[in-house]
Amino acid sequence: MIKKITLLLILTFFSFSIKLNAQSITENKVALKGAARQVDVAKDTVTIQLLTEKTYAENGALIDTILKHPNDYNPTVLFVLSKVLFNADRKDDASFWFYLAQLRTRYDFNRCTDPSCEGTVAELTSTFGPDIDQYAIFKPEFLEKTIDKVIDFEKNNNENYDQRWINLQGLAVTSPDNKDKASDMSKPQQDWPQIKTQTISDYANEFKEFIVTKGSK
Repeated sequence: MIKKITLLLILTFFSFSIKLNAQSITENKVALKGAARQVDVAKDTVTIQLLTEKTYAENGALIDTILKHPNDYNPTVLFVLSKVLFNADRKDDASFWFYLAQLRTRYDFNRCTDPSCEGTVAELTSTFGPDIDQYAIFKPEFLEKTIDKVIDFEKNNNENYDQRWINLQGLAVTSPDNKDKASDMSKPQQDWPQIKTQTISDYANEFKEFIVTKGSK
């Protein structure tokens, strides 16, 4: 049975799970070789722990830091942030960061070489999305404006985090048979601009079709 890297984050005000076990990642790095051992999720893991273990008020400074430097954190942090903001009744802000996290997760998967990581996109969406989707999808104008902001932000910002975080969820890294073979974890960097452009276009078109369909009902 393939052992996956898991992290159970039990919150004081809500409960959910996400496959990013900081302890397991640290332990597995000793066994991993090559690029897999170099994946840097240390800051993201600590940030998630703080966001989930402390109250909204206690995390005020941390939240401000993330909002000022969102490009420095991988999508898992933005997903957790969206949940924290939603529970603090900052639902419009939460929606923006959720959909940006969703888009960036798709981008990171699209430039990843491990097809088994595809489930991460759906898993994170199903974990953090229900409340926000229920809030946003019944307000077509708000949803359209939010997605437009997300698209504009993504087009005009660069990702400064280690995009290989998503590889830590895939079989190329977690399978005992493959862990020493995960050297080329990402597609060639020269292909990233085209991959990003296509990911953004596909994401925008999906929402346009959804909003048109919703508006016609």
